[in-house]
Amino acid sequence: MFGGFLASIIEVEKLTHLIEELKVGTFSTSAVEVKSNWLRIPHERKSRYLIPYGLAEETLKTFVEEYYRMVAESAITFIAAVVDKVHMVEDYGEDAYYPPALAYEFVLQRVEMEAARQNWFVHVTIDNTTGKTPRQTEYRTNLLRQHKNLRKNGSRFVKIRYDHILPGLSFADSAISPMIQVADIAAYNVFRQFRDHWEAWEIDSESLDLYPYLGRLIDRFCQSERGVVAGWGIVKFPTRTRKDWGRPK
Repeated sequence: MFGGFLASIIEVEKLTHLIEELKVGTFSTSAVEVKSNWLRIPHERKSRYLIPYGLAEETLKTFVEEYYRMVAESAITFIAAVVDKVHMVEDYGEDAYYPPALAYEFVLQRVEMEAARQNWFVHVTIDNTTGKTPRQTEYRTNLLRQHKNLRKNGSRFVKIRYDHILPGLSFADSAISPMIQVADIAAYNVFRQFRDHWEAWEIDSESLDLYPYLGRLIDRFCQSERGVVAGWGIVKFPTRTRKDWGRPK
């Protein structure tokens, strides 16, 4: 899966400043990496936040509440795409497209549509990815090549060109980038939504039970004029039923 957000430079600077102030007020330094799984898992929370900074659980809880409030009240637009590997093989066989490449393209499609709507030109920054694909291609090399091809040739699946996406990619270290950390919390919460409530997505309903922390951010996800998030701000591919929910319950 891929997840991230779209925002103006002004909004990025504003939210970065607010988050750094919150970190200093809680940890006495802004050099603290916020990761959802570290905050959720007790031993990670203890070893990465509570002991190093001498915090009580209640203080860290207050930090998390305020952090989510700041993000939820910001003017950023989250977008995420999830590709079901099992359903891909069922529908397209063993020669199905590489899922991360599909997820990246689906995210970029939504970024292009939103950027065109707002008349923005977007530079894409991604977490500093390491490792290799199953074909032993470096992830970063793969992404750079895919990004270049999409800008040159447009989508392989729908009639869309990426005219509002600027050339090249930037890579940033999540340990020192507050905005990569914001993208991470959205991506992680979408991941937990599908891990914990996968079957709910495949039920044709006007509402959806949400992973609680995703529920706090859901209004910041891209959505249609009718308030529909599925297929707009959160894309699941391939689908098994028509999904049409607006504000989740």
